[in-house]
Amino acid sequence: MKSKNLMLLAVASLALLASCQDDSSRKTMSCNEGEVVCGNQCVDPLTSVYFCGANEECMNYSVCTEDQACVEGKCTDGSVIIDPTKECEDGQILCDGQCVDPKTDPRWCGAFDICEGGTPCNDDEACLDGECIPRDQICPTEGEVRCNGVCINPLENPDFCGANPSCTEYSICNAEEGQVCNNGRCVAFTEECPIVGQVMCNGDCVDPEEDTWYCGANAACSVYTTCDLDSSTCRTGECGIKCPEVNHVYLEEYGVCVWRCTKEG
Repeated sequence: MKSKNLMLLAVASLALLASCQDDSSRKTMSCNEGEVVCGNQCVDPLTSVYFCGANEECMNYSVCTEDQACVEGKCTDGSVIIDPTKECEDGQILCDGQCVDPKTDPRWCGAFDICEGGTPCNDDEACLDGECIPRDQICPTEGEVRCNGVCINPLENPDFCGANPSCTEYSICNAEEGQVCNNGRCVAFTEECPIVGQVMCNGDCVDPEEDTWYCGANAACSVYTTCDLDSSTCRTGECGIKCPEVNHVYLEEYGVCVWRCTKEG
């Protein structure tokens, strides 16, 4: 009984916050498609137990009880929707019977597979690309991250190339070796080749990320590996296993080739 009273108190506080929120924040905040601004945060009115069924102005919503879930904008008995066989859209996973995006959902931020490993974000945090980030650290320009107090573009900044939302993981491109940050990866750049990432090797511009003859070549093409053409191929600058050309696919995460099922068998 005590836990239910605490639940109702929390719900009442959220409802009050939503009703008192600044209209200017609703107008300036940018939410994903289908989400609305309630209580100074983006919520999905089809699944949010606190703002179930809310309209664009965060009005006319229901607050589901502790034993309910929000399904298609209506509070429903939670036991009805917990279906492990339920299929979710690409990029979503099933958590407590609801399809959520673990890259943006603050309740299951960073979760994977069958809703494992997720972290609930604090009230002053937002879920950005699967990480709980303090709201005051989020950059105003979409795609930028804050590194050393400055908002940078991790796709092209050579000092924080490929930085994650919390700027704890990134690469520092080596300018002396002719590296630049291209699409979040440090790649070689030479004036002889017009395409960023290609280098001049034996008179030809090659991509050292995938060229089997000059795999992993540096800007001067003085250091590289030639892969075994019969058994290996060049992936991301390293020689790796070569899959059969017919009905096989390479799983980069596991480093193996697997049979790809087709309608023909």
